[in-house]
Formats: sequence, C-alpha cells, structure tokens
Amino acid sequence: MSNKNPPSNAWSAGNQPTPSNKRGKTTRIKFLAAIDRKFSWTEDDFWDHVAEEAIINKEKEMITAMLRAMVPTPRQKLPTVQFQYDKTKPYHEQIEQIIDLTSTGDLSPDEGSEIINQIKSAASVYEQSELVKRIEQLEADAVARKVKPAGEDE
Repeated sequence: MSNKNPPSNAWSAGNQPTPSNKRGKTTRIKFLAAIDRKFSWTEDDFWDHVAEEAIINKEKEMITAMLRAMVPTPRQKLPTVQFQYDKTKPYHEQIEQIIDLTSTGDLSPDEGSEIINQIKSAASVYEQSELVKRIEQLEADAVARKVKPAGEDE
C-alpha cells in the first residue's frame, strides 16, 4: 500500500541542497574569480590583456605565460623496459620479483613503482571477481537447498 501523504522533505524549489564550504576550487578558478572581482574581466579579457602586454609592451613574464599556455610542457613518459616476468606466480611473488629487479638496478624506482601499481590493480580486480563468484555460488547453493526463513518448521 502506497503512502498517500507527501513526504515532509519532498524535493521542491524551496527544499534544495545548500552549497557547503567553498573548498575544492582549483587555483585557476580562484584566480579567475579574483580577476573578475578586481577588474570585472572574463577569462577572455584576461588573455587579451596578457597578449597585449606580451606583444605590444614586450613584457617578458607575459610572453612566458602565453608560451606556457599555448605550448604546454610535454608529460614525461617512462621508457619501454623489457625483463623476465612470470605472471603465473601469486601476486605477492610478482611484486617481490619487481622489488628485486629494482634493487639490482634492472628497473628504475619509478618503473618498479608503476609496475607494482599495475600488479596491485590486477590483484584487486581478480579478488573482486572471485568474491562475486563466491557470493553467486552461495546464493545458488541456498536456492538449491531451498533455505527456509528462520523460525519456520519443516
């Protein structure tokens, strides 16, 4: 039977979530908000000013800012590495193998850390899939045995 009375906390125009604190804003958003408050500039107005200072007034800092914005610094990419790796071993032994390769200098610490993180992710996915299989098996067993609720007599 459904409830005919509307809930006291029904979603309406007057019952909207209020924003909590203002934390979590990126530095870029804070910077643009400050520019808006001080000069009533949009982001485009800001970049127009930077371009003007860089090109017309030859301000070195503004030229640097424009170049950084136009040509971002490329992300460092780790080199391809080749090593013997036995993926049939248990995950903890695979990680020990990577630690050994890192300690002997066959892998850099960054490479070793990245590979260990990949192994940990694979282990987590495997563990979750195993748990799902076990739960499904338990549910199937319960249905097969036709488990009765507690308190019922046979």
